[in-house]
Order: sequence, then C-alpha cells, then structure tokens
Amino acid sequence: MSYETIDAWVTVHDEVEESVDAPAANAALIIIDVQRGFDDPVWGRRNNRQAETNMARLLEAWRRIGRPVIHIKHLSQLPDSPLREGSEGGQTKDLVRPLKSEAVLTKTVNSAFIGTDLEERLRRDGITSLVITGLTTNHCVETTTRMAGNLGFDTFLVSDATATFDRVGPDGTHHRAEDIQAMTLSNLNGEFATIIATDTLLERLRREDPIRPVGEIVQRGEAEVPSPRLLAGRTVTLEPVDPDTHFRSLFKASRADSTIWDYLPHGPFEQEDEFLSWLLWAKSSPEHIFLTVVDLSTGRAEGMVSYMRVSPAHRRIEIGYIWFGPRLRRTTAATEAIFLLLSHAFDDLGYRRVEWKCNALNRPSCAAAGRFGFTYEGIFRQHMVVKGRNRDTAWFAMLDKDWPPARAAFEKWLSAENFDGNGKQRQPLSAIRASVA
Repeated sequence: MSYETIDAWVTVHDEVEESVDAPAANAALIIIDVQRGFDDPVWGRRNNRQAETNMARLLEAWRRIGRPVIHIKHLSQLPDSPLREGSEGGQTKDLVRPLKSEAVLTKTVNSAFIGTDLEERLRRDGITSLVITGLTTNHCVETTTRMAGNLGFDTFLVSDATATFDRVGPDGTHHRAEDIQAMTLSNLNGEFATIIATDTLLERLRREDPIRPVGEIVQRGEAEVPSPRLLAGRTVTLEPVDPDTHFRSLFKASRADSTIWDYLPHGPFEQEDEFLSWLLWAKSSPEHIFLTVVDLSTGRAEGMVSYMRVSPAHRRIEIGYIWFGPRLRRTTAATEAIFLLLSHAFDDLGYRRVEWKCNALNRPSCAAAGRFGFTYEGIFRQHMVVKGRNRDTAWFAMLDKDWPPARAAFEKWLSAENFDGNGKQRQPLSAIRASVA
C-alpha cells in the first residue's frame, strides 16, 4: 500500500468518524502489552512514536471520570524473547503503569481473552463496550480486537494509540510498519470494531467531563544527539566536514556568489586561510553539527548545512546555518539535502519538533521553509545583532505529527517518475504537499 493510499484511507476515515457513536458510559479501556521489551532494537523499525503518549492521554481521562481500566501483559515463554517472564522487558512502561486498583491480566498467547478471565470480568461487571489500545497493531491488538467483536462487545480500536514494526513477507518483500498498520485497521474497521482517533475519542469524553486546560502527556525519554555521519540520498550525500577533502570545492562554491553570506553571522571570505579557519571552526563547533553537501552528479562539495540548538530533553532541534553555492541552489539535490536532515531528525533520532529560523528579511529562506512544509510561527523582533545590524527573526517549525504527510510529499517529489528526460519536475513540491495533506 502506498503513502497516497494510506493518506486517502486516513482522510476518508476521519470524515466517517464524525458520525461514529461514542463508547458506552462504562466502556473499559484495554491497554495491551505496553512493555519495555518493545523498545529492544531486535524488533526493527517502528511506526507511530506517539502511541504510548496517546494511550497515556486516554488513561488519564479514563481515571479522571472513573471508568474501568484493564491492563494486559504478555509473558513470553520463549527464553530469548524481550518479553519473557521475569525480565526487565516484561515490565510495563512507566507512561501507562497500572494503579494498584486497576486489574492486570497476564497472557502467553496473542489474544487477551485466551488463558485469562477477561471475558468473565467484563460480563460480571456488565461491560458491553471496549476501547482497545496497545502493542502491536497486527498481533495481540488485532487478535484481541477480532475476538472482542466476535464475542459481541461493542469494540473501539484507537488508531493512533497502537503501533507496529516493519516486517519481511514470505517472499522476501519488505513491508513498512505504516503500510501494515493501515491494512490492519482497514481489515478490522466495521466488521470487528470501530476505528477511532485519540483526539476524536477525547473530544467526546470532554462533552461528559470537560478536561482542565493542561498540556498533553508526553512520553518520557530524550531524543538522540546527532553526530557527524554520512546521510546518503539519490542525488546528494551529506558528509561529515573534512577540510582535507572538501576545502577546495567549498571555497570555490562560497566565492561564486558573495550574497551567500548576507544573512549569516560569518563571511564572506576573500582569502583561503580565512575560509579554512572558519571551516576548522565549523568542524569542531560544540554548538553545531555541520555536514558538507556533496552533489552526486559532479562529486563536488557545493554547500553546507547543520543541526544546531539541540535540546534532546525537549526533543527539539534546529536546521540552520545553511548555505548553498549557485550550482546547488534550486536543484533536486538541494531539496533532497533538507529531506535527509528532516528524515534523520524525526525517523532516526526521535525529535518532536524541528525548527527553521532565518532573518525576516531573507525572503528566499522564508519561502523555502514554506515550500518544505514548515509552519510559520511569527517574528521575534530585535532578536539579534548580526554583523552590526538588527535582525528580526522569522520562526518556522515542523512537528512530528506534521512529518508523515511531509515525508510522503518529499518522497513522491524526489521519485524518478516526477522528472522528465531533461530533469524537469512534473509536479512542484507545493502541489504534491497539498495533495497528500
């Protein structure tokens, strides 16, 4: 299933949700297998990093209005399983840790109804409606949801409060977690359960019990600090700064147009030794992670980018100090360079927010931020003094929830099918972003 298919499914489903009934007043929240063992890298790449946060939001709401909560734990009988009984991985994640008053049922198979008294408890307490969340979408969550529907429970599965991992099919085909999740939700919807999003469900709960105005719960943990490493694309690579390799090409690119440095705190550099001193500073700067942009069509270093103002605790990072030589500007390689930075920050390092800041007078940079999918957040007036001049700073940002459609747009724009035989784009990135939004 393609990203376009997934996005279409989500769009149609969101429209359908408006007419969906809410769970019954005594609906039980079922939280399945949210255990530390699923953080083990053995599982591979995962989708929906916000799943546990959304579960915690639902759990907080359920507890506040006194609805029943049942926790399910999987205790694997396999000796090498990250979820094996008695192991650290078998423990529930802190974000949804059970209260002493809440039931915790353990199982050794996929379904929460097999080998437990879950059905008996629900029947005894007169519970006819279930809201299911947990890990993983296409295993224990799916099996439990199917059985709940077959047993006659009015079942709701929260689409963004579950997650899964990439899988390899029997024919060797690699299937992305996003595709697996979308197909699983499609299979369950209607026949076995009502698929609903966290925000939609919470909004319906608010009608019964208005939520006080506090921020959403955020899953604990820090993002990874970026390090100088190779990021490879189809038309460009981002390489750790190496003065021995990159100096000549970068100096030539930096001198091809002196306006490169108009809005940057350093430059322009007339002499080689001046530029070399700056390049050595960039390589060792404790406040930046600079990377050299190498155009694969020529093999030459044509510009630089950096991560900066890195805040792992808040999972916030900035892309900045970007300069592209004239041969790199307005090229596929330039766009792919930004895509690689965003993908690494969100998909690999786990950031919630990527910022783009520039001089408010720098119209090309402001326009680029909008083209890439950043949201304009306003201007910090008299924010800095740069080269003896006032700088009002324009702020842009992209959030982790903005990234999936932005990523799909980038990937579609960068695909070979989007360019004709002369390398001219068939569709602009802005048009593609609008179609997948």
